[in-house]
Amino acid sequence: AKQLHALLELLNDGQPALMAEAEMVLHDATLMAGSVPPGRAEIVPATVTWYLHVERRKTSRWTLLQLWFSRWTPKKEYHAALLDSLASTDLEATDSLDGAVSPAAGPPGCRGRLARCCRSSFTTGGLVVALLVPSIFFALLVYLGAEHGDDRCSRDLNGLITWFGILGVAAIVVDLSKGRVEAPSVVDLALRGILLCIPWVGTFWTVHLTHSERSLCGHFLSAWSAFLWVGLVLVELFTMCFLLWELSVLSENERTLQHTLGVSEDP
Repeated sequence: AKQLHALLELLNDGQPALMAEAEMVLHDATLMAGSVPPGRAEIVPATVTWYLHVERRKTSRWTLLQLWFSRWTPKKEYHAALLDSLASTDLEATDSLDGAVSPAAGPPGCRGRLARCCRSSFTTGGLVVALLVPSIFFALLVYLGAEHGDDRCSRDLNGLITWFGILGVAAIVVDLSKGRVEAPSVVDLALRGILLCIPWVGTFWTVHLTHSERSLCGHFLSAWSAFLWVGLVLVELFTMCFLLWELSVLSENERTLQHTLGVSEDP
């Protein structure tokens, strides 16, 4: 019975099984065997019957949160993942080009390698664009904040835009300086947290500007601030709603499994 109990725990992915369950499986196997001791032919179906009817325990909320967090947390940072993809794509393009110019390669193989080389080149271009877009975006914000603005403005709209761009560039530099390190540092998390909060401040300032204050701040800067900050806030709200919806889907799936399979409630 002890060996059978160890087998049940192994089949249950290491989760504890009751000794009474092992004795129940052994009893069922004995009934199937009749007057002879139970063997493999009787223990296997009895074990399968136990496995199909094993009680599924309720998944804790903490486990669901961990699963939800792991699904939407990238294993590598944005720029590190792009650099790895860029390196692998360049390697594939080099191999395809070497094969295409090889004298041993026939015309059909040459055309195929050239096609793969062209696809790799387009992929490389897309990765380079994705790598440069955040840097260009934050650098443009620094330029706009430094170029436009008026000291008579009651809200420091140009300063907020400038600091947002500077912190964005700093976050990119910190990200690139980590190299192959996958876990975000404290500085990286702090910069990202500040970048998430600034659009809310900018939206509050922009919405509460009066018509006369907009004239003093400049129509271009006021319009650009409204477009930038409100747009970023809407993106954050949409992302938050999507993540909460995904969490609700996981919870609903858990409740469905509990209702279908039957689950013992936690005390």
